[in-house]
Amino acid sequence: MSGSEYSDLDQMLAEEQEPEQVAEVEKPESGLEDFISGASDAEEGGLQFFIDTAKAEEIKEEKQKELKELHKIQDEKLKALQHGKEQKKQEKFITESMNAKEEYSGLLVRQGTRQMSQDELSFEVKNRKFIDLLNIESITDKTGALLVRSYFTVGVLIEKTPPIKSKSGKLFSIWKLSDMQKYDPTALKKKLGSTEEGKMTLKSFNPNNYKTAKFMIFNELTTKLQNTSIGTVIALLNPKPMKPTTEHGFSYCIDLQEQVLKIGMSEEFAMCSG
Repeated sequence: MSGSEYSDLDQMLAEEQEPEQVAEVEKPESGLEDFISGASDAEEGGLQFFIDTAKAEEIKEEKQKELKELHKIQDEKLKALQHGKEQKKQEKFITESMNAKEEYSGLLVRQGTRQMSQDELSFEVKNRKFIDLLNIESITDKTGALLVRSYFTVGVLIEKTPPIKSKSGKLFSIWKLSDMQKYDPTALKKKLGSTEEGKMTLKSFNPNNYKTAKFMIFNELTTKLQNTSIGTVIALLNPKPMKPTTEHGFSYCIDLQEQVLKIGMSEEFAMCSG
């Protein structure tokens, strides 16, 4: 074998012994990796934004529900408060209406003028019989004797005289009280008849057909009660009957300040005088 042949054979063996080189896989460029990574991050970020937005909407709805519930509670409280105020107004109106009417005589007392409550008056007149002004003459018989042991009457002071000095030097004043009821004069004359007693009773009706009763106030009491206003609703305890006369009719005497109870100002008198 020639030298050239050996040389070719060595070259062939050398080529067979050399390992086959594996072709290297080309790696993607770094820009593509960043793009893929950015896209993944963006997808995750978008999902997180959606979740956050949903949570925010849910929280917002909860807050709105709480706010509506709070408004509802406030409205209910306001309605309850308004209802309470209306109820108090009604109760006040009822109370004032009850207080306006004097229980025994039915006379109306002007609101805000009461000097004595109905309970206080009831305590003062306990165990006394109420005699209205229309029938006050009935407390005595024909001889002038009292038929009622202890009584009281209620009326409105419609007239009073200033202190007057009698011939004997005593001070006195005359009060006239009325029940503020207007009566039919024809019916009255028919009822009372033409007797002397009936004629004296007719003298207690004034020209406007209101029933009045005359009370005499004497001495120091005249001065003490001088400031009593016309139109005052007054209760009188046990006024003493005086001897009636054909000229002046029936009259009654008040001796003590304790016999005079001022209740308040008359509503009817205010309307009549107005």
